[in-house]
Amino acid sequence: MISIGTGRRSKPAVLLNRRAQFNLVLMSLMVLVVVLKARAESFDEETFKRLSPTERISLAVSCLQVRERLLDNFTYKLVLKTSNFRANGQHEGDFPELQYTFVRSEDKLFIHGQRIAWDGKLLEDFTDAWDGRECHNRVKPIQGGRDCIVIAGDEPSAVQFVSYNLLLGYRAPELPISLSRWLQSSTGTINTSVEVSIDQAIRKPLLMVAVTGGTSIHRRVWLDPKRGYLPVRYEYRDGIRDFADKDPSNWWWVALDEAKQFGDVWIPMKATLQSGCRSCDGMTQQKYEVQQFSLEKPASEDLTLPIPPGIRIVDGIRHQTYEIQKDGSKRFFPLYNGAVGKLISVEEQAAAEAAATQAATQPTTKPVAN
Repeated sequence: MISIGTGRRSKPAVLLNRRAQFNLVLMSLMVLVVVLKARAESFDEETFKRLSPTERISLAVSCLQVRERLLDNFTYKLVLKTSNFRANGQHEGDFPELQYTFVRSEDKLFIHGQRIAWDGKLLEDFTDAWDGRECHNRVKPIQGGRDCIVIAGDEPSAVQFVSYNLLLGYRAPELPISLSRWLQSSTGTINTSVEVSIDQAIRKPLLMVAVTGGTSIHRRVWLDPKRGYLPVRYEYRDGIRDFADKDPSNWWWVALDEAKQFGDVWIPMKATLQSGCRSCDGMTQQKYEVQQFSLEKPASEDLTLPIPPGIRIVDGIRHQTYEIQKDGSKRFFPLYNGAVGKLISVEEQAAAEAAATQAATQPTTKPVAN
């Protein structure tokens, strides 16, 4: 029996913690009741005010988790338009339009992006396929160059570059995790609070989650209980003491302009992002507009990146570069590994490939106990 203390027997820890466990279960039940009420679109502001700060955070996390489970599978197409404006509001110029297709099935993700010039000319065409462990990225050559696929161990950068995913709740700001996990991980390590904020334009309550990192980084996200805790606005500011300070070093926000209900979940359809800094003479604005959205489970072939014969593969995980031959075999090429400052020869890559293949096909045996 495990006991607490040294030198003498004491009560088991489980008995001493029984009251704490009871309080935890009670708090979970209270949060569950509020979550169920929220899903029924009957948010009770007075009930919320009686919750403790910890219970409020648990409520926000739980409601975001419910929303995320409804987004295990989705497909959307959106257009992103970016413009620059001077401090006086004068329009300074536009960037080429970006068109994205995102396909998600649980941990797997497929992204196709194109950059389009003002005259309709294709400037960039890229594809990312992410299986939760590896990202296969292909950038098609537009004006000459070699067609190749790069394999890396990082989530596609487009996931966080497209800030629409923050309002969707699929990704947290600047991190490869969901909005609920971001809020959950913030609790206890940095200053986090959840309060009720009345939207002055529509006169209805929103949950405002405020997260302060260190002494100068401040983030806030607003959730709409009437629309299944849909994120409707996110703000970031740094170089300030608190949100009352109107002169941050850097700032950006993204806000919902229009939403539409798909089954049990509300989906952002239009959004606006603005960003700037203390030393900037103006700001950048992005406009997101979703053209298609579906919650249907995508087919497996819609989540994979085909590898045609003859294309060059640069594998940063296994430190290989090769071309796929018509018979499916690999033709290796010398590869410089910058991490160790060494050129990996064709022979070394082929030997490593043979060893990995043999290890994968080798039957596993358990040691015999003596």
